[in-house]
Amino acid sequence: MALFGETYPEVPANAWHKEFQALIDKYSTEDPARPQIRESAKNEAVLLDSAFSHLERISVLEPRETPVERFVDRALSFAATWHGRPGSREEDLAVEVRKAIAKHAGADGAVREVLEGHALVARRPREALAD
Repeated sequence: MALFGETYPEVPANAWHKEFQALIDKYSTEDPARPQIRESAKNEAVLLDSAFSHLERISVLEPRETPVERFVDRALSFAATWHGRPGSREEDLAVEVRKAIAKHAGADGAVREVLEGHALVARRPREALAD
């Protein structure tokens, strides 16, 4: 089994991330699923207690140049902020994201960022020994 995700490592190119995440949190306070998501068990804890307890993590770091508008798209892609959800205020969020992220953009309007894509691979211990 493999679970995929992404993070933004604490490197100078990701100086924008804390402010961006704070905006997402601010606009998702009314999300009814938020408490469950925050309190849910981490994948590693669940898998370590399962038949798939042999875990391997694979990561790739990729520097990118991303236009400011892609950050707006990213912010609006979260279920807690999506268009049509009562109280979503997506237009307000878009304005705030543009303002916050533009401070980190170069003359070309792009922001340098570093994305860490990762996979958590879980196998049965006996299958891992067979390799």
